[in-house]
Amino acid sequence: MGLIPLQFKNPPKYMLACILCSANGILFGMDTGIIGPVTDMKDFKKSFGSQNSTIHGLIVSCILIPAALSSFFAGYVADRLGRPKGICIGVFIFGAGAAIEAGAVALSMFIVGRIVEGVGEGLFLGNLVVLICEISPTSTRGALTTGPQLATTLGLVMGYFISYGTSSLRSSLSWRMPFILLAAFSMVLCGLSLLYLPESPQWLGLHGRYAMAEEAWDRLGVSRAEREKVVLQVRTQEVNSETEKVKDGTIDKLLAIFSKDVIGRTILAVFLMGMQQMSGIDGVLYVRRSLPAPQNN
Repeated sequence: MGLIPLQFKNPPKYMLACILCSANGILFGMDTGIIGPVTDMKDFKKSFGSQNSTIHGLIVSCILIPAALSSFFAGYVADRLGRPKGICIGVFIFGAGAAIEAGAVALSMFIVGRIVEGVGEGLFLGNLVVLICEISPTSTRGALTTGPQLATTLGLVMGYFISYGTSSLRSSLSWRMPFILLAAFSMVLCGLSLLYLPESPQWLGLHGRYAMAEEAWDRLGVSRAEREKVVLQVRTQEVNSETEKVKDGTIDKLLAIFSKDVIGRTILAVFLMGMQQMSGIDGVLYVRRSLPAPQNN
C-alpha cells in the first residue's frame, strides 16, 4: 500500500495577524529582562557611577509611571486612528526611548529614555489584546488573546540571555548593545505591524465603513456565522457611543469603571495585575536587585 502524503492547511489570515500582533509583546518582556542585568554590569557603573538602592530602584521602575499615564489615552488614540496605527505609534515611541538609553552619556539621559519607553509601552501594550479580540472569531478568541503574554515571557528570556551574552564585552557596548538590539527590533516590528496588521472590522463598522468591514472579514478568513456574532456587539457599541456623545465624553468613560455594576470587576482586575507583578518574574528582577547587599562579618 502506498503512503498517503500529509497535507497541511494554510493557517487562516486572522491567526497570522494575531501572531504578528502578539509579537509586539516581546518588546515589553525584553526590556524587563534587560534592565536588571544591565544596571548590575561593571561598565554601566563605570559610565554612570554606583547608585544606592533608592536610585537604582528609580532607574529600573521609572518606566512604569509614564506607562500607566499614557495607557489612559491609548484607547482614545486607537479609536481615532485605528488599532494598527495606535499600536505602531506606541512601538515607535518605545523604540525611540530604547535608542536614547543606548546612546545615553549621562544618567539623566538614560532615565529620560526609560520615561519615553514608558510612554510608548502604555500606548501599545493594552491595544494588542483589543485588536486580537476584534479580528478573531469567538471560537478561538480566548486562546489567541494569550499570545501577548506568551510573547512577553519569551521576551524576558531573550532579554536576559542577550544581556548575559554582552556582559563579556569590555566596553560600554556590554550594556548599550541590549538596548541597541531592543531599539532595532522595535523599529522592525513597527514597520511589519504598519504594513501587515489588518484594520479591525469592528472599528471600521463603528465608523460606518460597513463595506470595508466586510472586505476585512473576508481577507481575515472569518466565516459568515462567526462574523454575525460580532455584528450585535458592534451595534450595541454604536448605541453606547451615541449615548456617550450626549454626555461629557472622556470623564464619563473614565468614571464608568467605578460604577456600581462594574466596580467589583475593576477591583478584581487591579488586584490580579498587582499580585502578578509582585509575585512573578518582576518580583525577582526588580525587588531583589533593589535590596541592599548583605554585609560580611
